[in-house]
Amino acid sequence: MSESASLREPARPPAFTDRLIGRDAELVELRDHLTKGALPRPRTLVLHGQAGVGKSALASRLARDVGAALDLPVCWMPLWDRPFDPGATLARLLGRMGAPRQELFQRGTEMSGTAPMAEPSLTALAQRHFNRHPAVVVLDGLVSVEAVAPLLPAFATTRCVVVLTTRQDLSTSGETAPAKARVHAVTPLAPEDAAALFRTMALRRRRPLAATEAAPELVAAARGLPRSLRIAVALLKTGAVPRPDERSPQGLVRLACARVSPEARQFLSRLEALDTPVFGMAMVEHETRPWDPALQPRRRVRALRELLDQGLVHRQDDHHYVLVARPGLAPAAEAQDDACRSALTQYALDLVQHALRWIDTAEPKPLGREAASGLNAGMDQVYAIVDRGGADPGLDAKLLRQLARYLTLRGYSHDLFALRGAVSRLDESEQRTVGLHHWLGIAARDVGALSRSHAYLTQREDRPWAELAVLDVHRGLLDQAFASSGRADSGDARTWLTRGVAQLSQGRHWEAAHALREAAVRYGAAGDARGVARTRMHHGFLELLCGAPAAADELFHQADRVFHEVDDVRGAAWVVTGIGRANHLKGDHLAALIALNSANRRHHEAEDLRGEAWTHYHQGLVLADMGDARKAWGVLSVARSMFDRLPDSVGLGWTIHQLAWLKEHVGGLPPLASAGLAEAQRRLDEAGCLRGMAWTRLERAACGDRSGARMGLLASARLHFARLDDQAGLIWCTYVHDTLVSGDAEEPARLAARRLRELNPLLADRLDVWLDGGEAGAAERGGTHRALPRWARDIVLRSPDPGPHRTVAPGTTFHGPALAASECRVRLTLLDGHPARVLLRVVPGPRHPWARQREELPWLTALAMPLTHAEVQPAGSLLRPSPDAARGAEFLLTPHRPGLHRFRFTIADERTGTVLQVVETEIDLSDAGDDPGRAAPFPTHVRRA
Repeated sequence: MSESASLREPARPPAFTDRLIGRDAELVELRDHLTKGALPRPRTLVLHGQAGVGKSALASRLARDVGAALDLPVCWMPLWDRPFDPGATLARLLGRMGAPRQELFQRGTEMSGTAPMAEPSLTALAQRHFNRHPAVVVLDGLVSVEAVAPLLPAFATTRCVVVLTTRQDLSTSGETAPAKARVHAVTPLAPEDAAALFRTMALRRRRPLAATEAAPELVAAARGLPRSLRIAVALLKTGAVPRPDERSPQGLVRLACARVSPEARQFLSRLEALDTPVFGMAMVEHETRPWDPALQPRRRVRALRELLDQGLVHRQDDHHYVLVARPGLAPAAEAQDDACRSALTQYALDLVQHALRWIDTAEPKPLGREAASGLNAGMDQVYAIVDRGGADPGLDAKLLRQLARYLTLRGYSHDLFALRGAVSRLDESEQRTVGLHHWLGIAARDVGALSRSHAYLTQREDRPWAELAVLDVHRGLLDQAFASSGRADSGDARTWLTRGVAQLSQGRHWEAAHALREAAVRYGAAGDARGVARTRMHHGFLELLCGAPAAADELFHQADRVFHEVDDVRGAAWVVTGIGRANHLKGDHLAALIALNSANRRHHEAEDLRGEAWTHYHQGLVLADMGDARKAWGVLSVARSMFDRLPDSVGLGWTIHQLAWLKEHVGGLPPLASAGLAEAQRRLDEAGCLRGMAWTRLERAACGDRSGARMGLLASARLHFARLDDQAGLIWCTYVHDTLVSGDAEEPARLAARRLRELNPLLADRLDVWLDGGEAGAAERGGTHRALPRWARDIVLRSPDPGPHRTVAPGTTFHGPALAASECRVRLTLLDGHPARVLLRVVPGPRHPWARQREELPWLTALAMPLTHAEVQPAGSLLRPSPDAARGAEFLLTPHRPGLHRFRFTIADERTGTVLQVVETEIDLSDAGDDPGRAAPFPTHVRRA
């Protein structure tokens, strides 16, 4: 057993408390051999000798000394003298040494059949990693030297030091040591050294050495084996000596067993039957498994202390122990008892489930954080149980599934490879229960290996649609994400969360808010604190989009408390990214950069490539708003390469959009390696990102040269903004339209700024800077055009509650032309009061399918555009097809001057964006003091799409 706080850190060699008496000369010789002179790479040492001779103690001391001399980290990998999977062992070793997990997935997941060979691609990755980061690697307890041959090419040509220990006597076994390796036989201690070690142990344990005549006979029986000398020292207190025919290490074991209590012998017999190489205090104190009911926890702890005192059990660290002697107390039938194996499997399953319960609920009871740290510390024992297998395949499959989930949630994706051999031994139905490909797909997705993740998740016909939907969001394929989530369990909280995140990426804030609320309710009902925290984090991103940084901050800090409680480093990194964005929205650019720099480090440590990409993106936006265009260009270019590598279509499209804006409005920047806004539009259209589609079209309309194309792009942008209920976007559309029509930007700019201030006072300072021309590209082309501010893309402003409808004046409803009974008609109703208000309804004919539809009717969008000098608020609204006024859309009409004004209303399907009808009307809008009678709205034409 090796100590490590995390499975992403090198496991430290075990600490042996006894001095290495009698090993000084060989220790110096071996240390000099490994640290001095020109030696082949890697420097390989094989220590072989019989059990108990001190190979592990010598390897531990040697590894520490060599690591200190060469300034190299030391990683200890126990193999317990059992068969092992070279590929899984190498993957775990790379994970412990901090190898990039994304490359591990790209190069280490190409299966090479069932042969126990390390894949060439994984070997190549190891060579590259160890060339950059050499280490001292100890593989302790090889079942045979030849078994390690597939692993050694991973260290070829590197500066690593590889130490191997085995019980095999290479001088007689006929096996061949690795080429160019130093082979050293660890022999029993010389009689004088054995006696010196015996005296040292006795003094340390306060044994009456001088008062007994049994010491020489006990030392002789140990035959120079340090492990047997510990047992001999324990026997000093009793004065017992083995019979002449029993003066051997095994005779000492039998004599020690005869001197312990019956409950200690019962405990020892059970340990021998369980056949586990290492066990922890958690296992000893477990209520039932894997012990006999008669052996209660208190009795087991007392028995363990007695066995430790007799030297039959060795303390490996503060919490774990090794059975160092097998006295043969367990009958052969019991040693092979299926119940023993199943009990041990159930014990390992309990350990994993305790850790998962803490991750899911963040509750301190029953074990809290110690459940996960204890599982990490005892992972070698769990792997030993897994590799040996139990008697019940169903129970084995359950353990493997829960263990795979734990490793995935904790980010120990490299350790998933250690499960492949155990999973391959199960039949097909149990393999489906484990779903290892499912967990590998999630782990690959979390580190940004999205293509590999897709290959895993689509490996079987029974696809995990909920996880595929999350993957589609990460890849920026939002329409595909909705299709995948539609095939997932509609009652699952994860499905609602994924839908909310996808809608948030599209800019559909109302639907996103509803989906996130549903997700929070379902996670809360299930007691999933981590799920609630993730939902709150994404709700914070929603508040940022809607221009509410204070509300977002509160949500981020609520989520952060849970993420830190359960050690969710990826979630905590995303929270810091959100805090940086909130500071940016508040106008505190320095605080934003500090937070985003911290978030970048956290994402990098968590190996979350997508988190790094989006954090770089937001850093670029902060720098752009600070006026440092060149640095912003460089950071955004890095973000673009990351998004391209993932790939993430939404992130890539937005980054190209921002780069194109900088190129358009700031001089002296490098050429843009794409078609600029046209490329951004293509990417965002493919992704289904409505907000990006709208803004890219609006920017193209503002910067384009052909007026005809500009008006078409502008109309399309208005339609998308209306579908999103993005009042800010619609105001910017009106600004661009009025600027293009009038040829003057000043008055439309002041009008747009006034309306935006009314919707969100937090924008006042930014709008003042924009009006004063203090932004990059603020005034261009001789004052006829003022560029849209860069920050405008970051915020969606929702329409206020329109309130109840006013009383409709008699005779002011226009029913439209006579249409077939199977079609819909548009009704415009002039409402009373000043300023003028119009109610728009879409009424299905009696034989139209919507008229007979009993379930929820579809949402439609009504987009209003003034064709004369007037304003319409809101510029777009949602409605449902119905004659009911409450389901219609209401518009406020404000003329810049009194008289006859012309308006166009476009009706479209909200989900697909398909235009259904276009209506144009003329309305006489008088001053407030004039006669209140007005002409009813009368359409000049109706066009059906």
